[in-house]
Amino acid sequence: MRVAMQSRRLRWPTRLVGVGLTTAVAVGVAASPAFAQTPGDPSGEAGVQPVLVPWTGGPPLCPDGTTGLRFEDPVAGETTQEVPGINASITIDVSEVDGEPRLFDFNVEGQAAVTEVFVKGGGGNVAVQNLFHYPNGIVADTLLHAPVNPNNNQLYGISHIDFCVKPDGYNPPPTNNT
Repeated sequence: MRVAMQSRRLRWPTRLVGVGLTTAVAVGVAASPAFAQTPGDPSGEAGVQPVLVPWTGGPPLCPDGTTGLRFEDPVAGETTQEVPGINASITIDVSEVDGEPRLFDFNVEGQAAVTEVFVKGGGGNVAVQNLFHYPNGIVADTLLHAPVNPNNNQLYGISHIDFCVKPDGYNPPPTNNT
Protein backbone atom coordinates (compact mmCIF):
# COMPACT_ATOMS: atom_id res chain seq x y z
CA MET A 1 0.00 0.00 0.00
CA ARG A 2 2.78 2.39 0.86
CA VAL A 3 4.60 1.81 -2.45
CA ALA A 4 1.41 2.61 -4.40
CA MET A 5 1.03 5.92 -2.51
CA GLN A 6 4.60 6.93 -3.34
CA SER A 7 4.05 5.98 -6.95
CA ARG A 8 1.01 8.28 -7.19
CA ARG A 9 2.87 11.07 -5.46
CA LEU A 10 5.71 10.81 -7.93
CA ARG A 11 3.31 11.17 -10.86
CA TRP A 12 2.25 14.71 -9.80
CA PRO A 13 5.72 16.30 -10.05
CA THR A 14 6.10 14.77 -13.51
CA ARG A 15 2.72 16.16 -14.55
CA LEU A 16 3.58 19.60 -13.16
CA VAL A 17 6.86 19.65 -15.08
CA GLY A 18 4.92 18.79 -18.25
CA VAL A 19 2.43 21.59 -17.62
CA GLY A 20 5.29 24.01 -16.92
CA LEU A 21 7.06 23.14 -20.17
CA THR A 22 3.84 23.45 -22.15
CA THR A 23 3.19 26.86 -20.60
CA ALA A 24 6.75 28.02 -21.31
CA VAL A 25 6.44 27.04 -24.97
CA ALA A 26 3.06 28.76 -25.27
CA VAL A 27 4.39 31.96 -23.70
CA GLY A 28 7.46 31.84 -25.95
CA VAL A 29 5.31 31.54 -29.07
CA ALA A 30 2.95 34.29 -27.94
CA ALA A 31 5.89 36.59 -27.17
CA SER A 32 7.64 35.99 -30.49
CA PRO A 33 7.97 39.02 -32.81
CA ALA A 34 5.31 37.71 -35.18
CA PHE A 35 2.73 37.90 -32.37
CA ALA A 36 4.15 40.87 -30.46
CA GLN A 37 1.76 43.70 -29.76
CA THR A 38 2.04 46.37 -27.11
CA PRO A 39 -0.53 48.72 -25.65
CA GLY A 40 1.72 51.78 -25.93
CA ASP A 41 2.37 54.77 -23.68
CA PRO A 42 0.19 55.74 -20.72
CA SER A 43 -2.50 58.39 -21.02
CA GLY A 44 -1.44 62.00 -20.60
CA GLU A 45 -3.29 63.68 -17.74
CA ALA A 46 -4.06 60.68 -15.52
CA GLY A 47 -1.01 58.61 -16.54
CA VAL A 48 -3.04 55.40 -16.81
CA GLN A 49 -1.11 52.58 -18.52
CA PRO A 50 -3.39 50.82 -21.01
CA VAL A 51 -3.84 47.06 -20.94
CA LEU A 52 -4.11 45.11 -24.17
CA VAL A 53 -7.40 43.17 -24.29
CA PRO A 54 -9.00 40.97 -26.94
CA TRP A 55 -11.69 42.53 -29.07
CA THR A 56 -14.60 40.11 -29.39
CA GLY A 57 -16.67 42.27 -31.72
CA GLY A 58 -19.34 44.73 -30.75
CA PRO A 59 -19.30 46.89 -27.67
CA PRO A 60 -17.56 45.60 -24.54
CA LEU A 61 -19.51 44.51 -21.51
CA CYS A 62 -19.40 47.40 -19.08
CA PRO A 63 -19.42 46.60 -15.35
CA ASP A 64 -22.72 46.60 -13.47
CA GLY A 65 -23.86 50.09 -12.58
CA THR A 66 -22.28 51.65 -15.65
CA THR A 67 -23.64 52.61 -19.07
CA GLY A 68 -21.85 52.07 -22.37
CA LEU A 69 -21.33 54.83 -24.93
CA ARG A 70 -19.65 54.27 -28.32
CA PHE A 71 -17.99 56.76 -30.65
CA GLU A 72 -17.84 54.98 -34.03
CA ASP A 73 -15.26 55.99 -36.67
CA PRO A 74 -14.04 59.14 -34.86
CA VAL A 75 -12.68 61.99 -36.97
CA ALA A 76 -10.32 64.85 -36.14
CA GLY A 77 -11.81 67.55 -33.93
CA GLU A 78 -14.39 67.61 -31.17
CA THR A 79 -17.48 65.40 -31.01
CA THR A 80 -19.99 65.29 -28.16
CA GLN A 81 -22.54 62.59 -27.32
CA GLU A 82 -25.13 62.32 -24.56
CA VAL A 83 -24.78 59.37 -22.19
CA PRO A 84 -28.02 57.34 -22.36
CA GLY A 85 -30.00 57.40 -19.12
CA ILE A 86 -27.52 59.67 -17.29
CA ASN A 87 -27.66 63.45 -17.16
CA ALA A 88 -24.22 63.83 -18.75
CA SER A 89 -22.32 64.03 -22.01
CA ILE A 90 -18.83 63.11 -23.16
CA THR A 91 -16.77 65.19 -25.55
CA ILE A 92 -13.81 63.67 -27.34
CA ASP A 93 -11.16 65.74 -29.11
CA VAL A 94 -9.40 63.58 -31.71
CA SER A 95 -5.99 64.36 -33.21
CA GLU A 96 -4.71 62.92 -36.47
CA VAL A 97 -1.19 61.66 -37.03
CA ASP A 98 -0.22 60.86 -40.63
CA GLY A 99 -3.80 61.48 -41.74
CA GLU A 100 -5.42 59.00 -39.32
CA PRO A 101 -7.14 59.55 -35.96
CA ARG A 102 -4.62 58.19 -33.45
CA LEU A 103 -4.89 60.20 -30.21
CA PHE A 104 -7.79 61.69 -28.27
CA ASP A 105 -8.70 63.51 -25.09
CA PHE A 106 -12.05 63.23 -23.34
CA ASN A 107 -14.08 65.34 -20.96
CA VAL A 108 -17.31 64.55 -19.08
CA GLU A 109 -19.95 67.22 -18.51
CA GLY A 110 -22.66 66.48 -15.97
CA GLN A 111 -23.01 64.15 -13.03
CA ALA A 112 -21.06 61.17 -14.34
CA ALA A 113 -17.58 59.65 -14.35
CA VAL A 114 -15.80 57.26 -16.71
CA THR A 115 -14.60 53.93 -15.29
CA GLU A 116 -13.25 52.29 -18.48
CA VAL A 117 -12.30 53.37 -21.98
CA PHE A 118 -11.79 50.75 -24.71
CA VAL A 119 -9.94 51.94 -27.83
CA LYS A 120 -10.01 49.66 -30.89
CA GLY A 121 -7.68 50.41 -33.75
CA GLY A 122 -6.71 49.03 -37.12
CA GLY A 123 -8.81 47.04 -39.54
CA GLY A 124 -11.25 44.18 -39.05
CA ASN A 125 -8.48 41.60 -38.63
CA VAL A 126 -6.97 43.43 -35.65
CA ALA A 127 -8.43 41.61 -32.67
CA VAL A 128 -7.05 43.75 -29.84
CA GLN A 129 -7.87 47.02 -28.17
CA ASN A 130 -6.50 49.12 -25.35
CA LEU A 131 -8.33 49.30 -22.05
CA PHE A 132 -7.77 52.36 -19.89
CA HIS A 133 -9.19 51.55 -16.44
CA TYR A 134 -10.12 54.19 -13.84
CA PRO A 135 -11.20 52.30 -10.68
CA ASN A 136 -12.66 55.35 -8.92
CA GLY A 137 -13.98 57.02 -12.07
CA ILE A 138 -12.54 60.07 -13.78
CA VAL A 139 -14.01 63.03 -15.67
CA ALA A 140 -11.15 63.80 -18.08
CA ASP A 141 -7.96 62.36 -19.54
CA THR A 142 -5.64 63.06 -22.46
CA LEU A 143 -3.55 61.21 -25.06
CA LEU A 144 -5.55 57.97 -25.15
CA HIS A 145 -4.88 55.71 -28.13
CA ALA A 146 -5.25 52.30 -29.78
CA PRO A 147 -2.50 49.64 -29.47
CA VAL A 148 0.82 49.77 -31.29
CA ASN A 149 0.94 48.12 -34.72
CA PRO A 150 3.81 45.56 -34.54
CA ASN A 151 4.44 45.91 -38.29
CA ASN A 152 5.56 49.55 -38.07
CA ASN A 153 5.72 50.36 -34.33
CA GLN A 154 3.16 53.16 -34.79
CA LEU A 155 -0.20 53.51 -33.09
CA TYR A 156 -3.08 52.00 -35.02
CA GLY A 157 -5.65 54.46 -36.32
CA ILE A 158 -8.73 54.49 -34.06
CA SER A 159 -11.77 52.64 -35.40
CA HIS A 160 -14.01 53.18 -32.35
CA ILE A 161 -14.00 54.21 -28.71
CA ASP A 162 -16.21 52.71 -25.99
CA PHE A 163 -16.77 54.39 -22.64
CA CYS A 164 -18.23 52.82 -19.49
CA VAL A 165 -19.87 55.62 -17.52
CA LYS A 166 -21.32 55.68 -14.01
CA PRO A 167 -23.49 58.29 -12.32
CA ASP A 168 -21.31 60.38 -10.03
CA GLY A 169 -22.70 62.94 -7.59
CA TYR A 170 -19.23 64.31 -6.96
CA ASN A 171 -19.03 65.73 -10.47
CA PRO A 172 -21.69 68.43 -10.22
CA PRO A 173 -23.09 70.02 -13.35
CA PRO A 174 -21.52 73.34 -14.32
CA THR A 175 -23.11 76.39 -12.73
CA ASN A 176 -24.62 79.12 -14.86
CA ASN A 177 -23.18 82.45 -13.70
CA THR A 178 -25.45 84.64 -15.84
